[in-house]
Amino acid sequence: MSGGPDSLALLRLAALSQNPNWCFAAATVDHGLRPEAACEARYVAELCRAWAIPHQTLFWTGWDGTGNLQAEARAARYRLLTSHAEEIGASAVIVAHHRQDQRETHCLAKARGHQGARLAGMRAARDLAPGVKLLRPFLSIDPARLAALLGKEGIEAVADPSNQDRRFARVALREALALYDVEQLAEIDQAIIRACEQRREEMGRLAAVITRLDAAGALVFEASGRVRVDRDAFETSERQVRRALLSRLLTAAGGAPEAPDRDKVTRLERALDGCEVAFVRTLGGARVSLTPSPGTRKGTLVFEREFGRKGPLSVHVSNGLRRYLFDERFDIVLSDEEAEEAGWIMPLGALGRGNLHDKTLPCLVDRSGALIAVHPLLADKLERPSFSNAFSRVPWRFGADLHADAQR
Repeated sequence: MSGGPDSLALLRLAALSQNPNWCFAAATVDHGLRPEAACEARYVAELCRAWAIPHQTLFWTGWDGTGNLQAEARAARYRLLTSHAEEIGASAVIVAHHRQDQRETHCLAKARGHQGARLAGMRAARDLAPGVKLLRPFLSIDPARLAALLGKEGIEAVADPSNQDRRFARVALREALALYDVEQLAEIDQAIIRACEQRREEMGRLAAVITRLDAAGALVFEASGRVRVDRDAFETSERQVRRALLSRLLTAAGGAPEAPDRDKVTRLERALDGCEVAFVRTLGGARVSLTPSPGTRKGTLVFEREFGRKGPLSVHVSNGLRRYLFDERFDIVLSDEEAEEAGWIMPLGALGRGNLHDKTLPCLVDRSGALIAVHPLLADKLERPSFSNAFSRVPWRFGADLHADAQR
C-alpha cells in the first residue's frame, strides 16, 4: 500500500470483501527516499485501522546510491513484501498494477528491442517464493475505474512526486501514452494478448519437456543445490526448448537473481553440440560441466554454483529474525540458539575451506568467525553440527512460473 489511488482502491476492495476464504493484511514500504514517506505510511495505517485490516510499515535501508534507483527500489520492495508474507503466513502478495501499467511495460520492452513472448508484459500471477504467489488482479482494469471507486467512497489518495519525474523512462512514456486515441491503445492491448498467447504456448512446450525428463529420471536435483541432466534426453528436445531449459538451470543452480543474457545462453547451447567430456563453462554464476555416466551415451550435464573470485554474498544475522535466504539457493531457518550465537551465514569458501563445490555451501559463524553450524552435507567432513533447517530452493527456482500463464 503506497497510499496512491491504485493501491488504495485495492485496499478498499479488500476491506469490502465478503469472501470468508480470504484474510487480508496490508504493508507499506518506506524506501527512505522522501521525507513525506513516513507521513504517507501513517495515513495508510490509519485507513487500515478504520477498516479493520492489520498494517505494517517495512523499511528499506540498503541502497548505496549506485545502479538504477527505480529498479533497485522495486527489487527491494518485493524482497521486503515476500519476507513479510512469509513471516505472517500469507500465501500471496497482491499489488494494484492495472491496464495502463501493462501497456507501459509492453512499450518499454518493445523500445528495448524485445520481440515475441517478451512483449507479453506482467503476469496476472507468478511465483515469489515457495508457498507465496504474486497476484495482479487489475491488469485488465483501467486506472480511471479505480480512481472512480475512491471518488465514490470519498477517499483521498497520496500523490507521489516521482510519478511526475520525466527523468524516469516510465513517466515519460506514461505522458506519451496519454495522447494516444482509443484505437491506438486497442492496438497495444491486442499486441499484448498475442504476446501472452505466444508465451503460454512456449511455456507449455517447456513444461511438457520438463515433465518428460523428470519421468525418465533424466533430471536430478541434489540437496547440495547441484543439478544433473542426462545429455541424451536433453538433446532430444527442440533447440528453442533446450535454450529455455539452459536458462532455467543456470539461474537456479547459479543463484543469480535474473536469467543470463539470451545471446550468451544461445552461445552456450551451441557449444554443447558435439562437446567432449572435458567440457566446462561458466555463465551467470553457474558452472556447467560434462561428466561420464554409466548407461548414457553422451554423459551427464552438471550445473552447480561457481565460487568465482568472491563467492556468494554473506548474510548478516539480525536480532529477532530466524528465516534467511542464502544466495537465492537455500532457505535457512535458524533455531533460537543458532540465532543468538550467530553473526553471519556465509559460504564455506569465505573461510578458505572446501573443494570446488563444497566452498559454495552455507555455514554459520559467530561474531568472531568461528563455525557454529554447516550445511548437512558438510557436517561429517568438518565435524560440526548441521543447520537445524536448511533446504535447497533450486528445484523451486527451476520450476518457478512454469504454469503461471495457465492461471487466469
